[in-house]
Amino acid sequence: MSPKDRQKKLVEYLEIIDEWSTVKDLADVLGVSERTLHSDINTVNKNIKDTGSMIEKKRGVGIKLINHITINDKDNKQEYEQINDRKIQILEMLLIKNMTVTYNDLANELFVSSTSIKNDIDEIKTSLNANTRVKIISDLNGTKITGDENSIREAMIWFNQKVIEKKSLAHYNNMDQIKKVFEEFYQEELVNVAYDILFSFVMNNNSLLSEYYILNTLNVYIVQLHRLVNENLMDQSIMNLTEDDFGDLSDFTSGSSQLLKRASSRLTLEYTQNDIKFLAKYLILNRFEHIPNETTNINFIEGLISYLSDAFGVNFKKDSQLMKELKQHVPPMIYRLKLKVRVENPFTEQIKSEYRETFHTISMAISKFESGLKVEFNDGEVALLAIYFQSAIERQKEHKRILVVCQYGIATSELLVNKLKNELSAAEQIESTSVGELEYYNLDDYELIVSSTNLIKGKNVINVSPLLTNQDIEYIKRKLNSNGEESVEETVDIENIKKFLNKDYIFINAEFNDRESLVAYIDNKLTSDEYIENSYMETLIRRESLGNTDLPNGVATPHGDIDLVNKSLIVIINNNKKIRWNKYFVDKIFILLISKEDTKETKDIMKELYSLINDKNIMSHFKEYLNEVKGDLIK
Repeated sequence: MSPKDRQKKLVEYLEIIDEWSTVKDLADVLGVSERTLHSDINTVNKNIKDTGSMIEKKRGVGIKLINHITINDKDNKQEYEQINDRKIQILEMLLIKNMTVTYNDLANELFVSSTSIKNDIDEIKTSLNANTRVKIISDLNGTKITGDENSIREAMIWFNQKVIEKKSLAHYNNMDQIKKVFEEFYQEELVNVAYDILFSFVMNNNSLLSEYYILNTLNVYIVQLHRLVNENLMDQSIMNLTEDDFGDLSDFTSGSSQLLKRASSRLTLEYTQNDIKFLAKYLILNRFEHIPNETTNINFIEGLISYLSDAFGVNFKKDSQLMKELKQHVPPMIYRLKLKVRVENPFTEQIKSEYRETFHTISMAISKFESGLKVEFNDGEVALLAIYFQSAIERQKEHKRILVVCQYGIATSELLVNKLKNELSAAEQIESTSVGELEYYNLDDYELIVSSTNLIKGKNVINVSPLLTNQDIEYIKRKLNSNGEESVEETVDIENIKKFLNKDYIFINAEFNDRESLVAYIDNKLTSDEYIENSYMETLIRRESLGNTDLPNGVATPHGDIDLVNKSLIVIINNNKKIRWNKYFVDKIFILLISKEDTKETKDIMKELYSLINDKNIMSHFKEYLNEVKGDLIK
């Protein structure tokens, strides 16, 4: 493929997926080195600068094709940021300041044309419609936001999350920095009061809460105090809370009552019992309030542990720490799912990448519990469960030593510590602590300080991701001058996968035009051969709506409810053209049917499957590889 053709393919691919992609994933798709990809991006940006588009590179996020912006000079990125900032300013006026605005007034204030303002308002409407329940309406007086109090507060919470994401602060490694973001939109005194009261509450009551949950709650608390200071009280008719959602919320209002009472003593505000319930809802969602474990939750936890013990070949049943963690995590998780409140997990994609076998095995396992719980799990919640189970897996491996520092002591620190214990042969012992407890440690006693916050400085300090990436591990190994032997790349072995292959379900030259036709054909064939029950494929498609199983390299690994699988089978499809699956276009599909009887095979199947998918040589010669596999089955 010539450089010109490759660059054209790069643009076409980015237009199709319309998502942030990593350099590694794009390089794999195009079959080039990361260095070549960076060179291609620079060339493409020079060639498309007059089209109103550019390929943006954002550190820690990835690469995306950005459209509808003016690119005429070296300040193109700055102009794009100004457009984003303008929409934020408009939303601030409409949502936070509760203003009624006109296009002319906005155009004069923001120094742009009325047409630009109209385009901005249209895009804001689209975003609000997709993510909130408030509406933008226009009349003779101007344009404003309308909605009930609950919906307005939820929209403001969403707005704050988007601003934090835009400023690349979503990994929460500096809460003081995030506080300054809030101060850009809310009264400084109000933000300081909310910050001081909440963190005092955390230290006194919930010292092991994740920064992830703390930030979610701080966001809600600031929004609520802002609305109360401006005399916007919560009305019972719009609470959107029922007694089916963990009973009467009055049982869980001690924390919210305390937080609002303390705020009212420092700010001029009044609040109602419904405001207490509103805050209680979010305290429950973010694990500030303890919910008693009901029989249903205990059955789910024990059932999941039992299933995954078989799937991974690991005895999770004896891990008392895992049971304790799940008993704390599951009740608010079920509560979130029942209320259909989606709490954004900033680590989902990283977890899916770093611990994909664990993630996808859990994703398959939880499908058998959804109907009993009357919920549907999304990828964010599966990723949180994966952290706990991956930590338990690492605990059972060989332990080895250093000091791990997290800001407040979080769930992911356990995963970080145990992964280090497994990876670092040079370490004799690994300890962990929070920033608040650091004064009790003599840092000179440690060869290395591994910190997930940038608040710690020193020559022996290494700052890492809270989930510890492969790059982090390699850097730590170099820092410790590890003498561990280099791992030798092994040939891909699919002996476990072969147990569940059938030559009639290996499609080497498929001609499906879209996902729907593929699913319909496979559904009919599998049902006729009694591999699945009639509704299996419905559960597979529903699972895709909750979280994608497709990858940027053109592979999809879909699965449905295991209770609807009669006989285990792995369907392999090589389609002659790429079809849109979920987020990506794919041409290699592995449909995983694992029956309850073959649960113990899951771990080995997933391990072999991802070894296969990651083998560039096999993926680039997939037809030839499948012909060999099919030939072996016929022998």
